[in-house]
Amino acid sequence: MEFARPGAAFLLLLLPALVWLHTRGGRRAARVVPSLALWHDVPEDTRGAAAARRPPLTLSLVLQTAALLAATAALMAPGSSASGAARRIVVVVDVSASMAATDVAPSRLAAATEAARSLLDSAPRGARAALILAAHEPHLAVGFTRDLSQLRAALPHSATDAGADLDAAASLALAVAGGAGAQVHLYTDGDTPGLDDRVHVRRFGGSASNVALSDLTVAASGVDVLAARLRVSNYGDAVARVPVLLTPSAGAPLAKAVSVPPGSHVDMTFDGLAPSVHDVALTARATFEDDLDRDNYAYAVLPARRPMEVVVVGDRSGPLATLLALDPLADVVSVPTAEYLPRDGVALTVFHGWAPHELPPGDVVILDPQRSSPYAPSSSAVHTRFVGAETHALLRLVDLAGVTARAVGVYSPEHPLLAGGGGSAEGIMRTPLGPAAVSVADDGRGILVLGYDPFDLSASDMSLQPALVVLFANVVEAARMRTRAMPVSVVAGAPGSDTLRPHAMAGRRAADTRDGVASGLRAGIYTAEMSGRRELVAANVPPGESDLRRQADAVAPPTEYSAGGADSHWRWYALAAVCLLSAEWATHHRRRAAG
Repeated sequence: MEFARPGAAFLLLLLPALVWLHTRGGRRAARVVPSLALWHDVPEDTRGAAAARRPPLTLSLVLQTAALLAATAALMAPGSSASGAARRIVVVVDVSASMAATDVAPSRLAAATEAARSLLDSAPRGARAALILAAHEPHLAVGFTRDLSQLRAALPHSATDAGADLDAAASLALAVAGGAGAQVHLYTDGDTPGLDDRVHVRRFGGSASNVALSDLTVAASGVDVLAARLRVSNYGDAVARVPVLLTPSAGAPLAKAVSVPPGSHVDMTFDGLAPSVHDVALTARATFEDDLDRDNYAYAVLPARRPMEVVVVGDRSGPLATLLALDPLADVVSVPTAEYLPRDGVALTVFHGWAPHELPPGDVVILDPQRSSPYAPSSSAVHTRFVGAETHALLRLVDLAGVTARAVGVYSPEHPLLAGGGGSAEGIMRTPLGPAAVSVADDGRGILVLGYDPFDLSASDMSLQPALVVLFANVVEAARMRTRAMPVSVVAGAPGSDTLRPHAMAGRRAADTRDGVASGLRAGIYTAEMSGRRELVAANVPPGESDLRRQADAVAPPTEYSAGGADSHWRWYALAAVCLLSAEWATHHRRRAAG
């Protein structure tokens, strides 16, 4: 048995007073006697002995004592061992980037932590509580404890730059809560469709306006000329004029402004960037007042153009080797088919007209494989055309609309490359009969198979088109990117690494461990030192955190602790006390009426 208000037991001190009153007896009953002569011989001290007599065991005393005990028990709010389970509370606080929005003063997160603190303040005495922070991965910040001040101190004061997996956080909370009767309270600004009904959700956020920068990338716009592309999104209800400043770590800043219609986005381009032998950090900043500042920054890395070895295998690969050698940092080696031996350290191997059964390490391109090869196309398409614009990275800026396909091999969905490659295999360079090429991401490397010879004019006129030059430039650049020890971009909130250090243009610090939880990488630029090589990594706020309108229209009313039947016993004790007092009153008045 547990009591929510054990201090009410002080009422039991009234019990001795009640017994004393009954011992005194009040006014004595009158008796008619024939004479008082016999009382004169009784000593005076004996006459007062009645004051020390034992309390009379009357029905009135029993009923009043029972009523006092029942009333005291009711005020102490007793609960059984089963109800103790109901006084387990799991508090889940969303610390995603959108919780830093200021449409709820002073911020959504500050309002959420204050509501959680009020919940803990209203919890009954003896309640146990735990705290979970919902971020990129849910984190149990404080396990079950009766020291609620420990939870109040651990409530978060700042949001991360990550998203929040609310489903995973709710699942963790329910697992921590255990059996029936425990309560889970989630404080968030996000949508929670399909969330378990056992989770009590309080949402924060209103009709907020926000402008966000995202998708900062760098692409070639000419020979040794690069352009940065940036998306500016407007999640408000009015046209936003957004000034943007792009600052590279090497070179002069570039400034532009763009008008973005409400509920739309505009892609900006910054020309004039030059490749470098070192990684270049890019920081874009929108100088615009809105409800969320964190997504007014975007970060990217222009990777260094490092030398790489390329091996071309084939007996008629002269034009192919010449094309690959257009990259001044590509060390191209031509090898006849009969003399080829695989070796380590080659970033890119291109097989022309032939393919081995076992592919070498590194990226691989296979052009027009022999019919006996497992990479040979399923069938041929004659006098066809390439259809539609494609978004695959290897086809960036590749215009296939102007290429005439006279006789190309195509791959059916049942081909082992597509059927056995899982989600990592994708048909590209599509024709009405199927894709003429397959791209496969396999164990950290890229494989590209073309079912025809792009240098054969009888198959296509691709060798006469700029599309071929751009395609192989993309292939070489993709292979160069895979020689990096670190990716150029990660999502903020990803686990930090001992090899990453904030760059001078980081913006925010990495691996922030405030509030008792490692929030992972903050948005910004980081430096990695690996194998004597220095590489830069960019981390950005997830785009899903920028649409503040997806949250509830208004702040919900305060959440109060609900005992859920944990302390319902007091009602029965109170009812018993009332019944006992009523019985005592009726008995007393009946006795008086009889006297």
